[in-house]
Amino acid sequence: MRFASGVSISQDTGDALDEALRRSLTGISQAPDLLVCFATFHHGRSAPTVAGRLASATSMTGVSIGAISSGVIAGSEEFESGAALVVWAAWLDNASASAMRLVAFRTDEGIGIGGADPPENTKGILLLADPYSFPAGQFATSLGSVPVVGGVPGSLTEESMLFIDGQIFTNGAVAVALSGPVSFRVVVSPGGTPVGEPAIVTKAAGRVIEEIAGLPAVRFIEELIVRLDEASQKNAYNGVQIGVALDEYAENRGSGDYRIISVTAADRASGSILVGDEIFVGSTVQFHVRDPQAASGALNDAVAGLVGGGGMLMFSCSGRGRSFFDQPHHDASLVASACQPAALVGMISSAEIGPVAGTSYLHSYSAVVAEIGEP
Repeated sequence: MRFASGVSISQDTGDALDEALRRSLTGISQAPDLLVCFATFHHGRSAPTVAGRLASATSMTGVSIGAISSGVIAGSEEFESGAALVVWAAWLDNASASAMRLVAFRTDEGIGIGGADPPENTKGILLLADPYSFPAGQFATSLGSVPVVGGVPGSLTEESMLFIDGQIFTNGAVAVALSGPVSFRVVVSPGGTPVGEPAIVTKAAGRVIEEIAGLPAVRFIEELIVRLDEASQKNAYNGVQIGVALDEYAENRGSGDYRIISVTAADRASGSILVGDEIFVGSTVQFHVRDPQAASGALNDAVAGLVGGGGMLMFSCSGRGRSFFDQPHHDASLVASACQPAALVGMISSAEIGPVAGTSYLHSYSAVVAEIGEP
């Protein structure tokens, strides 16, 4: 297998594509089997051009996929502002890439998902999803042990622009399934540290938590913060996250034993909170506070388990970056230095998708890294 990547900071979409594709494909006569592209919103109006150029650059049986987002990652650099476009190319030898277009619809039982099914022997799936019209967490979890990696394009204020094989979509999701002789290793690194004690959700519906341990959710959080030390209180005032335990019966849980989702709103009148993914009565939860030192250590530990040298795709939350770590390029430079990948690109996301304890979930404030290579 072979991997290559290219980046351009040109504001002209045509020039940016020329430069990024040239850097990705120079010296290789064979068309790639998979092209992945992420571009900032500066290129949003030209998304059809991006999608079309990518599709025409792949092999006859190849797949192209990408999205417009608030920021992109290229090698050891994160482009959080300003125009940027990245391309990641893969030559998969005997492995296969299959395009998937996915949509959600309402049923009497809840939300159904339609579209192409992943082929047999799927080793992993790359998923890019619209936050409002597609339940990315539900889909990822439904695939069981098949690892799903990806994200929701960063900035919830902009219309989603997802593309696959030359087509543009503003809703649903697009995905690529990799099957055959290919390895697909994924690590998920949280952005915070647990505080307080685990508790049980006693009243909830969908993404709304009304009660925790018999108390209104807002009151539970307020009483928790009062009991924290000064440093943890300071971090809590910058926003709390909720960790949902992956194993209800485990003891001595750490941050890696939870899937982390955001707390997006609070209603003092009702005492309820709105969180970033569906949650159920009876779930064990523990609140987390954002902690740059803990997040840096967690990412360093996570990528230590990767082989290195293959192709890498990365999804880092927009809540991380320069403002969180007080330095630019933290996540990208750490991964690039530790793993020395053949090619690394990524997307700044508003939510990330990746497996924890063998099942894939939707996460918040996380960094997700997928390493693709020889089996």
